[in-house]
Amino acid sequence: MHYLPQCCNAFSLSGMKLEQFLAEKGQPMHELPNPVWLADLAFLVDITKHLNARNTNLHGKDAAVSQLYAHIKAFGSNLQLSERHLSQMKPIISHFPALHEVMDTFPQESIRAPTRRYAEALTSLYEEFSGHYLDFFFVCET
Repeated sequence: MHYLPQCCNAFSLSGMKLEQFLAEKGQPMHELPNPVWLADLAFLVDITKHLNARNTNLHGKDAAVSQLYAHIKAFGSNLQLSERHLSQMKPIISHFPALHEVMDTFPQESIRAPTRRYAEALTSLYEEFSGHYLDFFFVCET
């Protein structure tokens, strides 16, 4: 699973080259010139990187419970912050490098709408995340 971001990142960065290659081979991929599809892919790449980082932090050898708790709380806070950033009229995408690259490549107006969907996805992820660690939060905060 930890190779997915590198694979998707290489795929998204070389989209135009890949599009030409596939067309030459008679296997066109019609989604590649679509900026919204590329933005969706870039968001997936960035979220996967963030999830992998959290997963790596939680698997630290000899980590104290207080360190694990701090990692979990920080990840939840980052999700909430990112959701607020993506919900703004002019989204702040500094924590999403692949998405930032796609949005710099294409006119902002054509891919602004997906950032609202990404904010909703982060809200849903945060709710799932919070529910998953609810018992842990309860024990550590009492």
